[in-house]
Amino acid sequence: MAIRVSSGLKNQLLISSSVREALEYGVIDVYSGAQPVTAETSPTGTFLGRITANGDPWVEGAEDAGLLLAGVPSANMLIAYPTQTWTLRVVASGIAGWFRFRSNASSATSFDGEISAPFEELFIGDPSLVVGQTRAIESFSITF
Repeated sequence: MAIRVSSGLKNQLLISSSVREALEYGVIDVYSGAQPVTAETSPTGTFLGRITANGDPWVEGAEDAGLLLAGVPSANMLIAYPTQTWTLRVVASGIAGWFRFRSNASSATSFDGEISAPFEELFIGDPSLVVGQTRAIESFSITF
């Protein structure tokens, strides 16, 4: 599994904030196919859907439906915020291959990862998605 961090996220972390703060109220976009070479590369594959809080509509710059992360210092990780229900709303059928976690402040502040088996960063269950589905996210964590 390869996490690929954008220059925008790296710069924000080096200058002013934590990963948790930089990604606060962002969303996860899910795509088919292979993960791009960098987090700055335009998305590849088909846009299959978006993960938001409760599957609600998200607007960049607003907090509504944005995702929150919680720190677990004893495990050196960030996880999905325990009181939020992260839900994928599927807009196109296909096989989920990778994701981009986008900041609420700027789409240039992001990171990419592959969607795969349990115990990886993002686990959505069966990667075969059908338009119109909604799916509760089974797990999300980033270990440092």
